[in-house]
Amino acid sequence: MTRVAVVAVVAAACGFSPQESFTGRRIGDGVSPWKDLGAIELCLGADRIGPAGSDVGGACEAADAPPQATCADDADCRSREMCVCGRCTVKYCSVAGECGETRTCAFSEKRCLPNCIVDADCLGTGEFCAGGLCKARCTDTGECQAGEICNSAGRCTIAPCAVPGDCRAGEICREQRVPRATAEPSPLLHASGTGVILYLEMADATGSERQIWRATSSDGQRFVFDPEVPVIAAGGAPSAIRFGDGYRMFLDTPDGVSIADSADGISFGAPRLVIPGDFHAPGAVVLPSGDVYVYVAEGDRGGLALWVGAGDPRPVLSMTQVTDPVMWRAVDHVGSPFALVETSPLGQPAVHVWFDAFGQESEDSIQFGEPTPVPPNDSIGFASTLLAQPDALVLYQYNPVFDRIEALLDHRGERQPAVVRVGDEAYLLYYVGSSADGTQADGIGVARNPTE
Repeated sequence: MTRVAVVAVVAAACGFSPQESFTGRRIGDGVSPWKDLGAIELCLGADRIGPAGSDVGGACEAADAPPQATCADDADCRSREMCVCGRCTVKYCSVAGECGETRTCAFSEKRCLPNCIVDADCLGTGEFCAGGLCKARCTDTGECQAGEICNSAGRCTIAPCAVPGDCRAGEICREQRVPRATAEPSPLLHASGTGVILYLEMADATGSERQIWRATSSDGQRFVFDPEVPVIAAGGAPSAIRFGDGYRMFLDTPDGVSIADSADGISFGAPRLVIPGDFHAPGAVVLPSGDVYVYVAEGDRGGLALWVGAGDPRPVLSMTQVTDPVMWRAVDHVGSPFALVETSPLGQPAVHVWFDAFGQESEDSIQFGEPTPVPPNDSIGFASTLLAQPDALVLYQYNPVFDRIEALLDHRGERQPAVVRVGDEAYLLYYVGSSADGTQADGIGVARNPTE
């Protein structure tokens, strides 16, 4: 057998499955391709949690404005409104990805609006298509939708506000979005088989303490914190698994990786240290035998290691291994592993591992006749191995497997991947997004495989 044939067999065994050649149907395998669905909605009571560093987002409304209608999803609301934390309102936005698949943030107006090509695409009274977005004419505010006012030009718009003093006399500032640092998502399919439970790291109200919170969702995109207090008061980077008749949480603590157990997934016992040392961001996976493997990041994203329940974690993936001379160059950080046990195309149990890495993607671009390098950024990679060989990770040949590109040289950053399988052939990938240089937070986003 030639070397090429050997590589092909190993890749197929590890889970890099072929797609149907003639039907055009994509089979979900959790590998590729992914369709970005934008930021998830996180609701703490009536407040929508916005990215860290963003402004408080609200809109001025008349003090005697009618109450906003309650809703379960966007279909319950009028054309320009969205269902935001159970209320129908025009959605405040300032960050790419906040508006979902069918709407776009009009950044100058701080609101999400429906996409359009012609006026007929716009469904509300008085609506027209302008610049690819649906807007509306008006003669007074009563003709506008929740959160909007009628301006002097006879257009429905919003008057953004953060505090009551931003609004006129007789108006209130209806707060909609509050900033809070969120990170390290860890999803589990709900025990009923529908909906997603998401554990995540979120800063406390002062921004000084990392805590672990629990949120639930029926569709994997709109989440409500349940309970409305942290489930672990101090700690970070949760990795939740179902363990026995309850739940086990692996998490970062000051001296290394600890575990905390719970019967219901809400009330956890005190964390106890199990992996001492400079190891972080655990990615735990339950084997068919009931044993647990835990992949961890070494130091400051210095590569991945594997802990098998005893002893020290052993290195399994380095920055040098992830580096590719064409697809992923100059990789100098690798971390945040997340693992699932899947079945390979050959019917053997395999471990799929997603991770983040920092490097340059694709070749240099030619700008005005001059080579221009793509700025390095964080993206998500994939590797797999047979369950019997958990150390022998085989990298996906087209890594990074998930990378958001807004323009030729504008690669957004993605870190801290976490994947949940929903149904027989669909996966959701949660990630923490940012600008390429990491200075602007996008919050937690989600992507879907297959794309439809």
